[in-house]
Amino acid sequence: MAKARQYLARIDDPEFGKEHAEKLEALEREIERKENAVLLSEMSEMIMRAYEEDERRKIEEKPLPVDAPLSRGLKNMPAHWLEGACIPDHAGKQA
Repeated sequence: MAKARQYLARIDDPEFGKEHAEKLEALEREIERKENAVLLSEMSEMIMRAYEEDERRKIEEKPLPVDAPLSRGLKNMPAHWLEGACIPDHAGKQA
């Protein structure tokens, strides 16, 4: 959209502007509409990331009982943590 706005700003011929005023206004509105859509998309992503971070923090802050069985820990552990724990380290030893 920045490129489109730059091209629009480069149109400085007054005769062209008079002749195509309606089209230039429509182009300006379309550029603004696209810019707003991009901003809305970015805001949605930021809100989602903040929500996910808040949920992660809530889960991580839950205290684990000392006497909890291994099955409970495995059940509540995120799958990618469990997969990561099974990946050999750089020295070729199991983690």
